[in-house]
Amino acid sequence: MTAHSVLFALALIAAIPCVQQPAHAQTDFDDMTSAQKLAAKAEAATKKLDYLRVCADPGNMPFSDTRGEGFENKIAEILAQSMGATLTYYWRPQLERGITRATFDEDECDVLMDIPADYEQALTTTPLYRTTYVLAYRGDRGLAPFKSLDDPRLKSLKIGVYETSGLREALADHGVTKNIEVQPVTYDGDKVVQDQPWWQVEQVVAGKLDAAAVWGPFAGYVKAKKGAPLTILPVNRMDDTVPLEFDLALGVRRTDAVLKYMIENALEKNKDEIKKIFLDYGVPLVECGTCIISGDIPAHGTYFLQVGQPIRPTDTTTGQAPHVGDAQVEKWLAQGLDVNSALNGAVLAGDLERIRFLMSKGADVNSRDGLGQYIIHVAAEQRDMDVLAELIDDGANIEARDNDGWTALMHAAAQDNVPAIQLLASRKADVNAATPEGYTALAYALADGKFAAAKALVDVGASVSQPAGPQKLTPLMIVASQKPIEQRSMALVEGVGPLDLAQLFVARGADINATSTTGMTALMVAAVHNNPAMIGVLAQLGANLSAKEAEGKTARDLAEANQNAAALNILDLLAATAPKSESRSNGSSQGKNL
Repeated sequence: MTAHSVLFALALIAAIPCVQQPAHAQTDFDDMTSAQKLAAKAEAATKKLDYLRVCADPGNMPFSDTRGEGFENKIAEILAQSMGATLTYYWRPQLERGITRATFDEDECDVLMDIPADYEQALTTTPLYRTTYVLAYRGDRGLAPFKSLDDPRLKSLKIGVYETSGLREALADHGVTKNIEVQPVTYDGDKVVQDQPWWQVEQVVAGKLDAAAVWGPFAGYVKAKKGAPLTILPVNRMDDTVPLEFDLALGVRRTDAVLKYMIENALEKNKDEIKKIFLDYGVPLVECGTCIISGDIPAHGTYFLQVGQPIRPTDTTTGQAPHVGDAQVEKWLAQGLDVNSALNGAVLAGDLERIRFLMSKGADVNSRDGLGQYIIHVAAEQRDMDVLAELIDDGANIEARDNDGWTALMHAAAQDNVPAIQLLASRKADVNAATPEGYTALAYALADGKFAAAKALVDVGASVSQPAGPQKLTPLMIVASQKPIEQRSMALVEGVGPLDLAQLFVARGADINATSTTGMTALMVAAVHNNPAMIGVLAQLGANLSAKEAEGKTARDLAEANQNAAALNILDLLAATAPKSESRSNGSSQGKNL
């Protein structure tokens, strides 16, 4: 089960009895039938939009900025014009942490530009293009092309890297660590152009760096738009372990299949004009048979990664992020980097020594980042328990709330971070804390398919009966919307599935026939989500087949109204095999199709 918009998923359960909408309208894309997808495609061909609401970074050239000068801005303009819509933006630094929660879930915008084509938090379009990391250096320096990342010159040149970068990881794996100049993660690129990642390429042009190991579009932008004498060398085929090329796509809510198809239609229709934009901005385009736009740079091909392998800078001798020395940190601070922003970057990198040094420099362990999250929230999403423990020991408020009312425990649950859940609970975090809307960490974990996190929460004391949100949805109702994990790799990662959790909740005392504010039971939720396996388990555990929600509909009525054949079949089978007294009590709606 892929992740989807959590808040929307929770609200959806409460709205289930309203079935007048098209069958595909509020369905997660992975749960849609072929017929529903065809219906969405047909609707996309004729539907008109009033507004195309795009999420964009206010200062991250060459991608986007508030002046509309990035190539994402140019592509968004083409899409809006092609779709007959007015283009509007919601500006937010586009770091991955919390991006869909702060945009889609809050209904701020409808489209994310330039995200990985396999990004699970969104429904992505067909990949638009593929690009790569590069080495950028002055062409007039007389440097012969680098043939591999093992080239000994890479250990002596002054090379700029971004703090969170796949190429930084690959260079570290090849022993290139002591001569690098790290640019820290910041949130003020719209105000300070020098804090945008492309600026390191500008430093190469100015002779302050020998080379920049950067994401290709940054280097291409400086060369194409500024006429810099740069050599841009793709490195996507220089490492077989760390992925250095990626397919990029546009993303919408996981329930918005019609908008996905509308965007794909517009991309295909305008692909020649869009490719010209990429070329004008110097974007290195890699060969891609599955992308709308392909390039000439030879592709790497398949990478073979372990399930759950982290993609972050690593040191081959310690397995941890390369340590940024005190001298480098002092230099950042002298150049104006805020000490608390530096602490945030150190937590992201899992650099414990740097964290301790910054704390000695007066960093506030209870400071917020540019996205409204406290440092402990950032740590709770990472998988370095030494860092999380250090922050708590240093006085981090374990119950601090971000702008959305989330605690560190909720952030850990959203990332399926079982060790962080266990550590936070051992430090007396409130495992039943709820947001102002009434959603708990357990509710978020269940709705977002984070089943290992859900079990961990129950194991440390989370209530299996506490209702969530204004609709008073019990954990059993939420998990009833989730279908069994089909992918073997995901099943191995989670170690527990929704059916196991349903049985666990009932064993821990959950009321199987509890109702929401609209009278929905867990069985009804399973029926609406066409979840026959869950229906069978709930019935075995004692679910009442004849219970009715506020409008008088049974689980079978709801399955029939939603045209859920699999749910209908098992409900009819259960009614036919139930004791006669129970079968009679279920009423004619249960037996009319026997």
